[in-house]
Amino acid sequence: MDAPFDWRFGFVKWSTCYSYTRDNVKIYVPTSKGVYRLLIKNRIFYIGQCKNLQRRLLEHLKIRERNRCLKKYLQNYSCFFRFSELNCDEDLLQTERNEIIRYNPPCNVAEHPSIVGRWRKPC
Repeated sequence: MDAPFDWRFGFVKWSTCYSYTRDNVKIYVPTSKGVYRLLIKNRIFYIGQCKNLQRRLLEHLKIRERNRCLKKYLQNYSCFFRFSELNCDEDLLQTERNEIIRYNPPCNVAEHPSIVGRWRKPC
């Protein structure tokens, strides 16, 4: 698979938007590295990155979710997700950082209070 991230333009190719259910995660999400967005309608409330998209998205759906903000959204709203597969760890970190800065999702505040830092070089 070609890298869906173009560092020259900062473009990430996102998947279709799916209803955030265990079944949809198991059907549509690969086990590869990537970044993901959690949404209510068109509003992003959380952005994350991981080494295994399917496993991480399933973890958020468990009762033991530690991010209280994220847990509240998932329990009280019909949520959706999108993801993008990325090939290297620096792409993951850089893309997550850029997305958090761009969209300022409310549930990322606790995890990333000071996201501003050095820009990473592309892989």
